[in-house]
Amino acid sequence: MRVQAPLSVDKFRYREGAPVLVFIAGAFSPNGLDKPLRGVADQGIVQVAFNYPGGSGGGMASDGVYDYRGMNCIRATRDVIRFAMGELADNRGRRLHEIVVGPICYGNVGALGSSSGGVMFFSAVAQFPEALAKLAFYVGWETPTTSK
Repeated sequence: MRVQAPLSVDKFRYREGAPVLVFIAGAFSPNGLDKPLRGVADQGIVQVAFNYPGGSGGGMASDGVYDYRGMNCIRATRDVIRFAMGELADNRGRRLHEIVVGPICYGNVGALGSSSGGVMFFSAVAQFPEALAKLAFYVGWETPTTSK
């Protein structure tokens, strides 16, 4: 998992803190850190991106077994979103607000599903609706989960 954040508090989107965007990669590769969104932190937003279990993109590797967007990947998507919402710690025991230089707007956390990342998002919400009920927004980008 990789966290990209504004470098100083005065660059945060809002005075009360930075909103958080979880980037859910598309295609069917286990690697989600190869092509995160550019410029998100420049807009005062914290971005969280991740490799699926067994992935090794963006100079980082993820433990686990890649199951081609099955339950391992759905659980990982859920857990990364819960990390972004401040509910889970990373593998070093740190919560998001302990990594970023300023306050987090935990009430303004959302996800962007790119291509089949949209399918992963809705799969995670369908499997774990209570765990993801506090998400503030979802953005679909060229995803097959739209009605048109």
